[in-house]
Amino acid sequence: MILVIGGIFQGKREFAEKRLKELGETGEILWSSGEDSWENFCRSPFCRDLPGAVKKKLKEEKESFSGETFAEELLKTEKKVIVSEEIGSGIVPMEAFGRLWREETGRILCRLAQEAKEVWRVVGGIGIRIK
Repeated sequence: MILVIGGIFQGKREFAEKRLKELGETGEILWSSGEDSWENFCRSPFCRDLPGAVKKKLKEEKESFSGETFAEELLKTEKKVIVSEEIGSGIVPMEAFGRLWREETGRILCRLAQEAKEVWRVVGGIGIRIK
């Protein structure tokens, strides 16, 4: 699995698609979004907007939400690429839900990075390999 992180509108998806082509991917790349159903998001080999999926799941499950379970379910399907915005920088949200969302997203990204074969950070369309 390849994990690609970076700020919003930094060219993460385009970078990921280019990287996949370098690795020999020839098929059409259909991205599942964090706005999709949880089932579709989990089954898709190409996922984007991880923070959106976390927010949606947190709102649905409330106190029963587990970041570890979220990550494990996401990893059950062999993923090729997960693209995620970095949301842990900047001003800490005032509302409790915003802080929880940010923290859980960060923990999930740490778990995914552990399992990933490659981790890239993209800034201005340029990928910097972390792992």
